[in-house]
Formats: sequence, structure tokens, C-alpha cells
Amino acid sequence: MQLKKDSLSIGPLASTPRRLLVVINPVASSVSSRLRSLMVSALETRYDVHAVVTDGPGHAAALAGEAKNQGMDAVVAFGGDGTANEVANGLGDSDVPLTCLPGGSANVFCGVTGSPREITSAVRHLLGRADNWQSASVDAGTVNGRRFLFTSGVGLDAKIVAGVDSRPELKRRWRQWWFVTHAARVIASDYAFSPPRVRIVGQPGSEGIAAVVQNGRPWTYFGQRPITVSKDAGLNTGTLAVTVVGRPRPWDYLPIGVRVFSDRGAAGHSRIHSYSAADFTVEALDSALIDVHVDGDHIGSVSRANYSVEPGAIRLLV
Repeated sequence: MQLKKDSLSIGPLASTPRRLLVVINPVASSVSSRLRSLMVSALETRYDVHAVVTDGPGHAAALAGEAKNQGMDAVVAFGGDGTANEVANGLGDSDVPLTCLPGGSANVFCGVTGSPREITSAVRHLLGRADNWQSASVDAGTVNGRRFLFTSGVGLDAKIVAGVDSRPELKRRWRQWWFVTHAARVIASDYAFSPPRVRIVGQPGSEGIAAVVQNGRPWTYFGQRPITVSKDAGLNTGTLAVTVVGRPRPWDYLPIGVRVFSDRGAAGHSRIHSYSAADFTVEALDSALIDVHVDGDHIGSVSRANYSVEPGAIRLLV
């Protein structure tokens, strides 16, 4: 993870326990009542813990929005990447740092920020921060005003995310295998013939079936293996890495898959177009609306997706 050295702050040893707001998503893939009880008990040995279980979409953002007024020293998102995304949006311009505990199926944001993606190690890591309190600012991406932490997408990948999220019981049970299975189904049914296309406005040669936008890397994980779409993505580059997937022929999917699994990134394949920009717009070409996701959560369908960077907008506990 690339951090701005001049934004790093190290607080003195706390004479009283620091206050943590722990936002718990009870329906995240790896969260159980027993696990959250054990996690809270462990954190209470070093912190003043205020744990709240969310009751639906938007609750995590609302809780994070009150963190500063309640004197919290940090907000801990215990759930998946969608929970961390909600908390980041709720924090707004607050200087209260965000950190995560892995409770989802992929926990990409934990990996992007250098935190452990396994719960026991992550709790131990957070306990260690009690005597070594450090925070740093990183960029956030936005799409139509909605923040994202590490990735967003328009088109094919967002369509796949929508279907994956519609069956949470399968997502919880099969994890990445459910994603792969549903992706194959979507490609065969909706993208085999005359698929809906998108393009980057004002960028020649940018038409394709998907625009993958990254503010950090990796793009995702397959189990423990990081999947790299763009090697140019980073949390503090001041730009977003854009990868447009042109319409692949059936025999293109395998070599593209090999590239991203091997950490080489998708750039270099003839059906891939890569860009970096701080502001740009993705628009639908063949249909009125196209799917959009942020950090693996489907947020709806739009005709135009306006992207930009918020430099140093997110404070992370590191």
C-alpha cells in the first residue's frame, strides 16, 4: 500500500483506552454471533469498544456519520467490502480513521490496505495498534457522487455482481466459485451475441463490454490469490486506472484470465484498452441503462457514470 509520508500521524501512548466504533454486518459471509462475541471480547482488552450490529442498507453509513460527534478514535468495519464502503461514505470529510476486520467472502479492502484477511490475525493486528497508533490519508474514487475504496465497474462485471448479490446464500456457501459460475452464465446468456457496450467519453478506441475502474490493487482475490487487472492502480496515485474490455472472442477469455491470475495484469492483450485519468465519464451505447458497482456492491443502472478522484479523502488506521 502506498501512503503519503507527510500525512502519517503517530499519537502518544493512550492513558485511557481509545474508543472504537465497531460496525458489524450480521449477514456478511463469515460473520456469526459467536465470532462477533469473541472478536468484541478480544478488542475490549485494549479498547473502549462500542459495537453496533447493522439492521439493513444505509445503517453502517449513518453510524459512521456520527462517529466524530461521539468522540470515536476510529471506526472498524466488520463485514465485507460493502460494509467498508458504506462506512467510508458515512465518514464524509471526517478525520476519524477507518479500518476493517474481514467478515466477507473476499475482503479485498483489507488486502489493499495491508491488513490481514484472516480474522484472528486481523484482530491481533488491531490490538497491536493500541500502543502504536498510526493513521494515513489515501485517495478515494467516486462515481456519480458515491465513494469507492478500491474498485468500481460499469457493464459486464457489474452485471455479474448484481446476480451474485441476488443469491446471498450461495455467495456465503460457495464464495468465489459462485462468482465464477454466475459469470460464466452471464457471459453465455447476455454477452455471447450483441452484448451491451460502454465507452469512455472523448477517448477514441474505448468501446467495450466493461470498464473496470481501480483506485487500488488487487482488483479482487480468488481464495488467497490476488487478481490483477491493472498494475497501474494505487491508493495515492491521484488518478484512477481504467481498463476497458473490448468485445472478446470466445477464445480470448482464457488468455485474459491467465494474465490476470498471473499478476501480469490485463494490459497487453489486443482486446484490452488501458487508461489513467482523474476525471472521466463512462456512457452506455446500446441500451438506455448499464449496471454499475462499487467495491463489489451493485448500486443500480445508469446511462452515464461520472468518475473522479478525491485526493486524501479517506483516513486509514494502519
